Amino acid sequence: MRVAGIDIGSNTLLLLVADVSSAGQLTVLRDECRFSRLGQGVGKTAHLANESVARSLLIVREFQEIIQELKPDRIAAVGTQALRAAQNAADFIVPAQEILGIDIEIISGPREAALSFR
Repeated sequence: MRVAGIDIGSNTLLLLVADVSSAGQLTVLRDECRFSRLGQGVGKTAHLANESVARSLLIVREFQEIIQELKPDRIAAVGTQALRAAQNAADFIVPAQEILGIDIEIISGPREAALSFR
């Protein structure tokens, strides 16, 4: 099965596309990291900056092109701290979901912390 995962963080957007064998072995096809600084200023203003949203949406479009090329069977996307904290998170989430054609799950702080230690 081919899978794609997108991690939308405060500073980076990550994309991993891999084939997963029935035994659970991964064969990585693409592993991309882009610096968007989506969460720039959120700690002070509680809002995503327009420039950060625009930069991040360009990256989402780039990732969608890769996804379309590699045709995964399943796609998942998660958002972290910046999207939890920003009062205007929908300014990014709504267009990003439209571009990707999937829902973006905003994960809790404890879940984010647990995932980062695996």
